[in-house]
Amino acid sequence: ANSQALPLFITGYSEGGGYALKASQMAQNNVANLISNNNLQLKITSPQEGAYSLKDQMDFAFTNLSDGVLNCANNADPSFKCGESDAMESNGEVKNPAVSQMNNWNIGSSMYAAQAKPPLTSYVLTAAMYYSFNNMNTAYNFAMNNQFWSNINMGGGVIATLYDLYSGVMGHQYTGGAIGTAIIANTMGIKSTINGEYYNQPESPKFNLYFGNFLLSESSLKYGAYGANNQGTIFINQGVNTSPDFEQILVQGSTYNWQTKSPINFIHMVYDSAVTVLNSHQAYTCMKTGTNFTGSGDLVGTGGQCATAASGSLIESTIIPNYQITNNLKQLTPALPGAHNKFWTSANSLIPGANELGVGVPFDHGDMFVLGNIIALCTFENQIADGTNSGICPKEFNQPN
Repeated sequence: ANSQALPLFITGYSEGGGYALKASQMAQNNVANLISNNNLQLKITSPQEGAYSLKDQMDFAFTNLSDGVLNCANNADPSFKCGESDAMESNGEVKNPAVSQMNNWNIGSSMYAAQAKPPLTSYVLTAAMYYSFNNMNTAYNFAMNNQFWSNINMGGGVIATLYDLYSGVMGHQYTGGAIGTAIIANTMGIKSTINGEYYNQPESPKFNLYFGNFLLSESSLKYGAYGANNQGTIFINQGVNTSPDFEQILVQGSTYNWQTKSPINFIHMVYDSAVTVLNSHQAYTCMKTGTNFTGSGDLVGTGGQCATAASGSLIESTIIPNYQITNNLKQLTPALPGAHNKFWTSANSLIPGANELGVGVPFDHGDMFVLGNIIALCTFENQIADGTNSGICPKEFNQPN
């Protein structure tokens, strides 16, 4: 009936997580009349692992990371015990504090982070150049190291620039995925103008396979699959990341500095290799308490700014337990005794014998899309007065909370 208000639910994942939070703000403020005039009533917003704090996301991208586990396999310090069966705690956390502290951004996989940073960083930087600096013709030139987008090897003898590939003027036609993959591969060979290092210097960390505490075998990942350096400042033009104008763009582009009158439930993981979980911690802490997130455990504190009154109990979160990829197959093999059966994905061909063992890789950013939406759906269904349920919600999500 025209007089019946329909429940409005807002969610979004990754980039869409930031948009979901902004959409909720708009629905409660500058477009509130549009919502009510269309007989809609905002019930709850549930953003998923979004880039709410662009300052924190870019600080993460520009920082040289070691994931704390894989890269320590090549460290000479025997106290790290990287390849031993007791290298991890029973809950899947790194046992050695010195190793754990290497991963102060809570990334799950150095490989994933290294592959995600080039496209994500260029996306934010060139958008800032294009929209905020009106630098339409030379956005990539201004933001990115020239090596980033020139001499891209597309195979079959085609060496092209990014402009060639996207404009098609040279007769080349490729999918966005093919272009993105080639750009990432091209980025891996970029040398820093500061210290002569290559981005994502390839390594070949060792894995040990245990049955209980008995060492069955030792193997290595393919050379070049992982690397020790994923510092974004290597493939951007120097000075961009420290520009006060750019910093201000990031602060203004953040979506968490406002007080809500409607419930918000943030969904995020413990570890994320593409969109740092610091985003969720800062958005949750700022909106709930009106203060900045100052860090927790090995996770760094925010570089963002909180400038809003607290929304209190209207702000909640659902945290998905996942873990880092380790250099110990015992941690990744739920089929073996004593292993840690947390969220993990399908077999990874980079690990020798993985398909036979059923070894998975850690549940990471790209894997959260389905589970995050199921959790959001179940959260929404709890808000429906008639108790309607899709039948796919786990029992614990069917209860009021």
